[in-house]
Amino acid sequence: MLGAVRPETPVDGFGQARFMTTRWSVVLSCSVSATDEEKAQAALAELCKVYWRPVFGFICRQGHSVPDAQDLT
Repeated sequence: MLGAVRPETPVDGFGQARFMTTRWSVVLSCSVSATDEEKAQAALAELCKVYWRPVFGFICRQGHSVPDAQDLT
């Protein structure tokens, strides 16, 4: 996946590993679109894409190895 990402990246603790402002419209689309499976899946995929790196960075900073952090993310 993102093997080049190191636990100490970014040095300032932010950058790409910073949590973005939550786009609640996307979160709500996951449930509101329950009758439209395709829209719900697209909304969930967008959330995963946006939050993967910040969650991964957080787990690395907690002391987990890169492979373990990838598995946990």
